Amino acid sequence: TIIINKAARGICSNNTTTVQLVIPLLPDKAARPEVGQMAFFKKILKKNINKSKQEDVYVAVYDYDARENSDLSFGQGEELEILDRTEGDWWKAKVKGTNKVGFVPSNFIQLKSPVIKEAGIFMAIENYEGDTSEDLCVDKGTKMEIVDVSNPLNWKARIISTGEVGNIPRNMITEIEQLDIHRWYAANISRTDAENALKVDGRPGSFLVRDSQNLIGSYALSALSESSEVLHWRLEKKQGQYHLNGNKYFSKIPELIIYYKENIELRTRLQEPCNQINIKKENVNQWDIKREHLEMGKELGSGQFGKVYKAKWNNTIDVAVKTMKTIDELDIQEFLAEAETMKKLRHPRLVKLYGVSTSEEMGRITDLQIVVEFVSNGALRDYLKKDGKKCLHTSSCGLQNWTEQCRMATQIAAGMEYLEGRNFVHRDLAARNVLVDSNNDMKIADFGLARFISWKFYMMLAGMKNPF
Repeated sequence: TIIINKAARGICSNNTTTVQLVIPLLPDKAARPEVGQMAFFKKILKKNINKSKQEDVYVAVYDYDARENSDLSFGQGEELEILDRTEGDWWKAKVKGTNKVGFVPSNFIQLKSPVIKEAGIFMAIENYEGDTSEDLCVDKGTKMEIVDVSNPLNWKARIISTGEVGNIPRNMITEIEQLDIHRWYAANISRTDAENALKVDGRPGSFLVRDSQNLIGSYALSALSESSEVLHWRLEKKQGQYHLNGNKYFSKIPELIIYYKENIELRTRLQEPCNQINIKKENVNQWDIKREHLEMGKELGSGQFGKVYKAKWNNTIDVAVKTMKTIDELDIQEFLAEAETMKKLRHPRLVKLYGVSTSEEMGRITDLQIVVEFVSNGALRDYLKKDGKKCLHTSSCGLQNWTEQCRMATQIAAGMEYLEGRNFVHRDLAARNVLVDSNNDMKIADFGLARFISWKFYMMLAGMKNPF
């Protein structure tokens, strides 16, 4: 087998066997200029080096492990800033986002193209009304594709849903990763569901990436440790680069995953995607839940129509089950109306609906249950009287306690804003109808009286009851 430069893009033979294409030959280090020649070359090249900052950013095409102390190791896909090109085919470079500096083989890297990077789908991170007639007016979360990036501060974009084209500030949008093709991507499952899925999987190092429940357009990494503890990291983004701890930066999430599968730098090494992800997706999309798939647990409370129990669904997911205590046809219709309302509404600050479980006799519903997300700390009213009582006493706990109260109120307001934006009125918002999860995050519950309205005002009559 003959080793040739992959850039040859061909197949050769030596009359006896086919040539194998591998990574390029390393440049000859003997060809480096002598120390006395270095100043001369630097003087000649000074005007041609660093013409622009973008020209000095390169992307690694192959992995390279340093063979000398002066060399720099890097992985495929990493970005490097070129500091000096005067050493022949060996350039002095720094891995972007780190302090690692050394010599790299120039034929292992290629110039980064800004156009390729911006070819994905972007999303507005805030509402933007525009300053001129050429600017786009978009709401937070609006998706768009980039048309022109020639102006580094103000890009031209096309709104996907309407086709409208206009300018928008670069710092008002963020790229959406196309992650659906990866087995480790679990989309919008909750932190609690992620923990359940990983524990059921049971393999140390099993992992998944999910959408952040608190930050739109952000992601989180969850993995199972050797001690069966579920670990979580937020995938933070800084200047277009993803990182977990600020030590290593990646332009794409798949690159980050590959790196932490090959390197032990976290509390656990990433191994294989969680094998429960597809099961979770199927469960969440399921509407009619079979009764035999529910293992009922302790009673959590009661309401106007019946009781609420903690249960296990498919032996994997903790859920809350609302049961009917009457079989009145009107009650059943109101009960189903609650489920239909919850099915339409999806937001991190709202309790999630999984489905409905029914029993029938002679074509008539005799028993009905609604299966919803289990929220571990219960109602906010009870939580503040017990474990969360300290949140009420700012005089003894100080500013930190006040900050926590503001965070809780802001989360509830975010859920109510979501309802308002879809013309829904909750009609019974109270501390008893706000639940607190294991992370002390708020989730609005009990949509038994939620009502869709088409007008800008709504009048409620006295005496109306809430199912729970």
